[in-house]
Amino acid sequence: MKALVLCAAVCLILSACSTPESVAHKRGQGTRQLFAAPYEQVWKAVFDACQRDELTLLRYNKAAGFISAKRGLRPDTFGENLAVWVTQVTPDRVQVEVVGRQKGPPVLKVYNMEKELLARIRTRLTAQMASTTPPR
Repeated sequence: MKALVLCAAVCLILSACSTPESVAHKRGQGTRQLFAAPYEQVWKAVFDACQRDELTLLRYNKAAGFISAKRGLRPDTFGENLAVWVTQVTPDRVQVEVVGRQKGPPVLKVYNMEKELLARIRTRLTAQMASTTPPR
């Protein structure tokens, strides 16, 4: 009986784990936001947001509009794996989708960084646009 409980616990823990590769295959399962800006500006804001705040870039491809990043161990989580897709919808509209999954089972709470990263992107994009707008 103890072996069965241990086996079930191990299976539960392993099923909750994510890898950068597994997250990279979850396009369409994340949080999306549409930005009213050209692709270049949105890409720069996404790239900048993924290089800061405890995130480590793993790989990126500007032409494909893809970034893979991770965040390491913290007191409340074993870390997160993130995948970001940047897709031009029209010349002045770009969709960003973020998929974030915890690396292991929740320590204190289920943590989802998708909305947090989108907020960081929005902040950086707003700052970029303000700095390029000529004064009146």
